[in-house]
Amino acid sequence: MAGPHRRRRRRDFYTHWITDRIRFSDTDQVGHVNNLAVAAYVETGRLYHSAEVLQPLLDDGDGFILARVEIDYLAELRFGGQVDIGTRLVRLGGSSLTVGSAVFGPDGRCVAVADSIVAHLGPNGPTPFSAAVRRRLEGHLPPDAS
Repeated sequence: MAGPHRRRRRRDFYTHWITDRIRFSDTDQVGHVNNLAVAAYVETGRLYHSAEVLQPLLDDGDGFILARVEIDYLAELRFGGQVDIGTRLVRLGGSSLTVGSAVFGPDGRCVAVADSIVAHLGPNGPTPFSAAVRRRLEGHLPPDAS
């Protein structure tokens, strides 16, 4: 993910932002923020993005369920301060989508980049996006998305 997604390390790529506090409980024995805590930051960004951006675009009764998360850990974090989590829709499939996220440390550098694949759920389980929902979601893709 790191090589072809260099632009994903830049703040201007993301359209939705949230901050989270780095807690002492997020650290390991040597004071580094552990990988599970970084995954929780990614989850926070994804869930708020879904609730505030994606969910309003769906039909009533529809939702998402997480299918896969891939995280590239780029730099270490230490206790104190906060992280900024940027999120945006990066890919739209037939019945799933990919949400891209990046975690930026207190010094502003990108410490992790993630892709989360979520499946679209209709009232009766996994289901393809309707044409109307697809059109609404497409408006949130990056300009060069394929």
